[in-house]
Amino acid sequence: MNGVDLKTVQELLGHKDIKMTLRYAHLSQAHKKEAVRALEKLVYHDFIAVKMMRFYKLLKILMGDAGIEPATSSV
Repeated sequence: MNGVDLKTVQELLGHKDIKMTLRYAHLSQAHKKEAVRALEKLVYHDFIAVKMMRFYKLLKILMGDAGIEPATSSV
C-alpha cells in the first residue's frame, strides 16, 4: 500500500512463489477505494477523450464538405 510493487516485496522477503506474498499482502478498504477512484478517473478521461476525437473528426468532415474553414487568429 506504500507504493512498492508485490514482485519487489516477494523478492525482498525471499518468497519463491507470489502466492506466499499475496497471502500476507492485505489491502485496507480505504486503499481499495482509492484504487477504484483512480481507475474511474482514467476510464472517464479516456471515455471523454474518445468522444472528443470522434466529435472533432465528424466536425472536420462536415466543415470540409460545406467548404467552411475554421476561424484563424489575426494576432
